[in-house]
Amino acid sequence: MTDASLDLLTTPTPAGGGAFTWDVPDRWQQGRGAFGGLVLDALCRAAMAFEDDPGRPPRAMNGELTGPVVPGEAALQVRLLRRGGAVTTVDVSLTQEKEIRARASFVLGGPRKNPTEFADRPGKKPENLDWESAPVVPMKPGTGFPVFAENFEFRLAGPPPFQAGDEPWAGGWVRPKVRPAAIGHGEVVAYADVWWPAGFTVEKAPRPIATIGFQLQWLAEPSSLSPDEPLLCLSRVTGGMDGYVAETRELFDPKGRLVAINQQTFVWI
Repeated sequence: MTDASLDLLTTPTPAGGGAFTWDVPDRWQQGRGAFGGLVLDALCRAAMAFEDDPGRPPRAMNGELTGPVVPGEAALQVRLLRRGGAVTTVDVSLTQEKEIRARASFVLGGPRKNPTEFADRPGKKPENLDWESAPVVPMKPGTGFPVFAENFEFRLAGPPPFQAGDEPWAGGWVRPKVRPAAIGHGEVVAYADVWWPAGFTVEKAPRPIATIGFQLQWLAEPSSLSPDEPLLCLSRVTGGMDGYVAETRELFDPKGRLVAINQQTFVWI
């Protein structure tokens, strides 16, 4: 476990012209590379630093993890696709050893006048918001969980993994053991990727998987969230073919407010 918060670990250093450098931390791996939420968090922060108008926060992202991002220096490059009157679209790539290991596009935009409010939401709805009574899942080395999991607190709110269940869905509360000073857009990205894949609930034993596609929409202002409280992740497999599995995730705060919707594509190795 590391003793630094996510905002310190994932903030890249500007190098001019849309270029950034990032020191990828150790002890955050999922297999050979850093877990995807950490990498995508750093890409999000680079996009926000490039579009430095606080009135244009991130609204949606679409990313791919093309290879393992290993501990050490990485180069990030932000490319402006378009900056309109209210919306900015950028592309961010991460390079190590002369190859792109991750990339994501971001849509950042200001609020619209007289927006329509939507109360309906898809998927499973939270049935129990008492996160303090949810059992803590110990993340110990050698138990089938990746190294990065030691940096988070997991509280079970759904079926446990690796029990050969009959429905591929998962649920639980998650927060980092080292709390950030505040919750930002990057933290929401990372939180969305922390919980284990919903498909693990129908597996009998741990097996290697990798995230290759990641889409997220922010649906609540992150600064309104308490850094001391966890977020609830409810996820379900929506389909799969030839070892590629699509999963939808929803993040809720302890009041039941929908914070973000996340879609991921996993490859079962």
